[in-house]
Amino acid sequence: MDKYMILQRKAFEKTVAFEKRINEQARKGYRAVNLYVGQAGWAVLMEKIS
Repeated sequence: MDKYMILQRKAFEKTVAFEKRINEQARKGYRAVNLYVGQAGWAVLMEKIS
């Protein structure tokens, strides 16, 4: 499961902070594959680029 990672937006986390966490993972070699937006919040599926 090292190839995929799911980032979830925390309950009181601001959008800017969540985007910052996504960008940090992108710098580490991950790319966003899918974005889910629903009543439970936001979740991003990240895939490790070889």
